[in-house]
Amino acid sequence: MIILYQGYFDGASKGNPGEAAIGCVLIDPSGNTVWEHSEAIGIATNNEAEYTALIRLLEHAQALNIERIHVKGDSQLVIKQIMGEWKINFPHLATLCKGAQNLLDGFKTARITWVPRKENKQADRLSNMALQKRPLNRFTGKFEKVSEYIFIAHGAEPYAVDILHDACTCPAFVKGKTRPCKHLIAAQNV
Repeated sequence: MIILYQGYFDGASKGNPGEAAIGCVLIDPSGNTVWEHSEAIGIATNNEAEYTALIRLLEHAQALNIERIHVKGDSQLVIKQIMGEWKINFPHLATLCKGAQNLLDGFKTARITWVPRKENKQADRLSNMALQKRPLNRFTGKFEKVSEYIFIAHGAEPYAVDILHDACTCPAFVKGKTRPCKHLIAAQNV
C-alpha cells in the first residue's frame, strides 16, 4: 500500500473579482498537520484564488521533498480542468492550470480529488482568515534563522518557530488559542 501525504487547498474572493485569499494544509501519513498557509493575494477571481492555492500547496510539498501526495479541493472547476475533463475558456486560467499540472507531474505519485466543502474545512478556514485580514496582530519583530525550518522570533520575548512542524513556543500557540500564530504566519513568508 502506498502511503500518501494529504493536501487541501481553498481560494476565496470578495466580489469575484475582488480581494482574494488562499488557504493550504498539508497532512502527513500519520494524520498530523505539518504545514498550514493563509495568505491574502490581492485582487483576483475565485477561480484564480483556487488555482493559486493549489500551486502554493504543491510548491511547498515539493520544497519538503514529498514524493507522494493526494490533493483535495472543493473547487469542481479546478479539479475537472486539471484532470482535462472540462474546457478552459480563459487563457490566464489555462496558464495556471498548466502550472499546476506541471507541479503534479513532479511527484512520484499524485492524485487530485474533489471533496465537498465540509471535508475542506481547514483550508476554507485559512482562506477566509486571510480574506478577513486576521490575525490583525502581525509580528513586527525580526527573525534569526537557526536551521532550514527553525527560526527565533525576536520581539518583546524570543520564541522558537518551527515551520516544518507548524509549531511555536509562544503562549498563544502553546495554549491553543491561535493556530497558526502570528510568528508562524510571518516565518512562513521569510
